[in-house]
Amino acid sequence: MSNRMSKKAARAGKLLLAMPAAGFILCGLSGGVSPATHVRAATPQSAARADDPASAPKAPKMSEDLRERIAGNKDKDKIVQVIVQLTTAPADEHQQIIKKYGGKVKHQFESINAMVVRMPLARVEELSKEECVVYISPDRGVEGS
Repeated sequence: MSNRMSKKAARAGKLLLAMPAAGFILCGLSGGVSPATHVRAATPQSAARADDPASAPKAPKMSEDLRERIAGNKDKDKIVQVIVQLTTAPADEHQQIIKKYGGKVKHQFESINAMVVRMPLARVEELSKEECVVYISPDRGVEGS
């Protein structure tokens, strides 16, 4: 009898050892997280896509009202005053870039990496494509309340 009991106990032990594996498999089949999901999420290709700036959606580098003004512009020579925010403090290289697009720097703000620029409205969008440009907005008037 004791031999029979030990055989049953051995079988029960094997079943107990197999149960966590079965539960793991069932979890994967029932819509839970499977080990394959973790492997797929951690592949170098997926990590590269997540870190790839080219695959990320691009935020507009111009204010919406400035984009509307450009779209409705009929006068190619219209001069506007804009604030150009830069990746670094204004330097001579930035002035050369502004000049390339027919603009003139009116004021530089080193503390906030920006410049006030007068330039043709028709060239603002081209300027926004420069790597050193973070954002361009109209130089709006400021009023007290």
